[in-house]
Amino acid sequence: ETIRQYAGERLASSSEQDAVRGRHLHYFAALADRADAEMQTTGLFRWLPVLDAEHDNLRAAFDWGVGSASSNACLRLSSSLWLFWMVRGHLSEGRQRLEVALAAPDGDPVLRVNALIGAGQLMLYHGDFAATEAFAKQALEIERTVVDGRLRGRALDLLGYSAAFLDPPSASGLFDEATTLLQDAEDHLYLGDAFNGLGIARYFVGDYVGARAALEEGVAWARKAGNANILAIGLGVLGYTLGLQGRLARARRCLREALAISRRLQDRVFTAQALYGLGFIDAHRGAHEEAHAVLDESVGLGREVSPMILAFALVTRGLASYIRGDTTDAVVSVEEALLMSEYMPVPWLRAWALALL
Repeated sequence: ETIRQYAGERLASSSEQDAVRGRHLHYFAALADRADAEMQTTGLFRWLPVLDAEHDNLRAAFDWGVGSASSNACLRLSSSLWLFWMVRGHLSEGRQRLEVALAAPDGDPVLRVNALIGAGQLMLYHGDFAATEAFAKQALEIERTVVDGRLRGRALDLLGYSAAFLDPPSASGLFDEATTLLQDAEDHLYLGDAFNGLGIARYFVGDYVGARAALEEGVAWARKAGNANILAIGLGVLGYTLGLQGRLARARRCLREALAISRRLQDRVFTAQALYGLGFIDAHRGAHEEAHAVLDESVGLGREVSPMILAFALVTRGLASYIRGDTTDAVVSVEEALLMSEYMPVPWLRAWALALL
């Protein structure tokens, strides 16, 4: 750190600072580009440690770009990093940097659409569905000026996710259009994501048969793309859905695979999701100690990374306590989730908490 500060001072006092920092920015924007392209297929495990090691360089490059009004470079850099930020749980930092990049009045429209989609994805997993919807609608508005079916499919996928939580019956149509566009574009990563979203939307309206069919297709596309993150999401929700259908053994296999992938990725958001899914299954099969062990871990992770994940983990923990006969503990967990649901517009979550309470 001492050497870094000294070198920085010497650079600032030279006549080369702008040129050197400009090269630094463009080098790391290109690095992020390569990482993003490969992480969308099979390169997630290879690139995450690289981006971990270079995170401070990426931050410094972005900050210099903002100060030097390099709007396209900042959009390019930040829109390439949203998946890294999501997997590592840097949801707030990612959103902040994407919003700073988007605040510039100019910038390539394709880069702006990608940045808006990235910001919306981060807010989706933070539980800010109104922000997700707003980012998706802005992306769709800009996409009309470039007419790109792949980008439109990705933006509709994001809008479908916000609808799945805010107004579930309206989401299926958005996902239907998204899957058609993404299949035409051979965008296997987002195609898997869109089928996962369609499964979630059907799940929220009680169509567990339809949800299972969509989620199995999403899992198949994620395996084809080779993307571990989308696969873990699909397996997690599929496991929960199978549990609601009483298929506990297969549900547990799906959730165990989702958990193994998420732990290997060191992804705290989806580790927490898989854990509360396993807690739900274990509670229903009478494995009360196992259920509470995984649910306690899920609640702890939820407190670190995502209010939405925390709320679902708390309700599931309340359900597990109720099944075990510990109504005092159940009330404590569910009342905290219910308090959170007042600030989180997820009708399904609030209804479940109220019914359980």
